[in-house]
Amino acid sequence: MKKAAAAASVMLMILIFPQASVDGARNAMSVWCRSVAPALFPFFVLMPILAGDEACAACERFLSGVMNKVFRMSGAAAPAMLIGMLSGSPAGALAITRVATGGRLGRTEVQRLAMAVCGLSPSFLILGIGQEMYGSIQFGWKLAAIQLAVQILILLLTRGMERKDEDLRIETIENRGGIKAAVENILAVCGYMVLFGAISAVIAMIIGKQAGELLLLLLDLPGGSAVLSGKEIRGRLLLQLAATGFGGMCIALQNMDNLGKAKVTWKQYLTGRCMSMILFVIIGGVFAGPFSAENVVKYEKENVNIFAASLLTACLGLIPLIYSVGKTYFLTKENLEKQEH
Repeated sequence: MKKAAAAASVMLMILIFPQASVDGARNAMSVWCRSVAPALFPFFVLMPILAGDEACAACERFLSGVMNKVFRMSGAAAPAMLIGMLSGSPAGALAITRVATGGRLGRTEVQRLAMAVCGLSPSFLILGIGQEMYGSIQFGWKLAAIQLAVQILILLLTRGMERKDEDLRIETIENRGGIKAAVENILAVCGYMVLFGAISAVIAMIIGKQAGELLLLLLDLPGGSAVLSGKEIRGRLLLQLAATGFGGMCIALQNMDNLGKAKVTWKQYLTGRCMSMILFVIIGGVFAGPFSAENVVKYEKENVNIFAASLLTACLGLIPLIYSVGKTYFLTKENLEKQEH
């Protein structure tokens, strides 16, 4: 009943302010096309391999010691953590759920990963927000470095979570792959962004432009960041850091579409996002410099292709699998040669 009432209210607002909703949807789709889709698409295409049995086994062999000693997690959590850090949302949430399929992870590990690594794609932070929106690839690198530090800190801070439910197994999730599935996933991201962009634009007509722009940061981070980057106001970087740490409700809904299947609750997810927001502001206060509009320097000559950078980042996740396959091949070849002699 509540969902029906909310949907009806949204439809009514869009009907009352049709032009504002169209403009908001158009702006959201523009940001999706320029920055979000190129950053996420390679991960969606490679997801069946990155989260497949062979890749998970390879990651577990290489990183099980670090996972146990440093993060107090099983080696099986390593591939989900790695993919989440490299891919961002919602591909990271999808990876966590898929790795959990078949009982690889316990519920506590899934919850901790959901709280820690469901942030933004490093490629989007560096090239989407840093290069394209703020004109500073260096600022983008700072955001990516802060996010990595925050993710590691949250994993460390949650080491003490009780593991009473470690034997609870996650329900089986279909591991669909291929270009068709990747296109469906990336279009779903577009749909979410368009919806939230339209809603934010309509609400801005009601409550005022400035309040609407702040609301857009809370609802749709990519769209809100694009607007914020054009504002020469004090506190701009503070707002950007806080919004980047939280991630926005549009991304939250996309993540929870996947994490809900792994029995992650909204309370757990939002707790992790609030922790991330606070740590982002604290670390960013030291690492990103003073919170002033003039702090971001523009570097117009730098222009890196976001899709190429994202594809390279996605391929980094294949290194453990490639190394493992190569090692197995050479060992097998060596054994065959010994048998011949």
